[in-house]
Amino acid sequence: KSTMEQLLQDRTVYQQLCKDYLNLKVLAQNACTSPERLAKCKELVRDSVYSPRKLGRIHQFGDFLRLLEQRNLLSLIKPEQLERFEETLDSQDLFIDLKRYRQTLDAHRATIERHYLEDLRHRDRRTLLEKEVERVKLECGGGKEEDKRTTEPPKTSTSSKRSPVFAEHRDELYTLLQNEIGRDWRTLARALNLTSTDIDELESSYRLRERILAVLERAEQAQGADSLVVFLDNLRSALARCRRNDLVKKMDKLLQ
Repeated sequence: KSTMEQLLQDRTVYQQLCKDYLNLKVLAQNACTSPERLAKCKELVRDSVYSPRKLGRIHQFGDFLRLLEQRNLLSLIKPEQLERFEETLDSQDLFIDLKRYRQTLDAHRATIERHYLEDLRHRDRRTLLEKEVERVKLECGGGKEEDKRTTEPPKTSTSSKRSPVFAEHRDELYTLLQNEIGRDWRTLARALNLTSTDIDELESSYRLRERILAVLERAEQAQGADSLVVFLDNLRSALARCRRNDLVKKMDKLLQ
């Protein structure tokens, strides 16, 4: 095979694994069929997450998975965390698929990790549309029709109804702030109510641009899906405290 053919094949394997990873998360959410199951899963990771407050605020399995990803306990190249829930979640299909997923990952690990880390650096792992599709699938318990279970209808997130403009321009806004905030990121983090522990953790774990992104995502997550208006108001106030009213104006113009 030519080098180009091999690169295309490698990328195809990686893209398929991205889809399989999303399907694993959907299956896991469908398998969490009661609050009791969620509570048991939360208990299993309590020491690893090391934030009882954040765990206590989680009432949906999709939010639980996102927290694990934020804590770097779960990712496309680190699916092992799901195995801890085998005795708790109600799905044999999930763990059969997980075993197959890990076999593929192990067989192509060098290639997968290279693409994954490259995508992380450029923050291009998924397009905005794909992110929105993932959010909707997780909130609605997507997946194959035969995999769906009879549960209470999920609560509809009102944030997308209140501000579809934000959903459309979120990445553009965050990129703008990454470009503009620079070394004032600590001031922004404190203004958005991140703790000193959070700030120290970000400083030791991320490069500058990634810290700014993490600050914004954590502040957004802290408000919850139904408090987008509060988050945006907090962000405006935080930028003002950083003496960046120019960014407040740019933000408002972007979200008109």
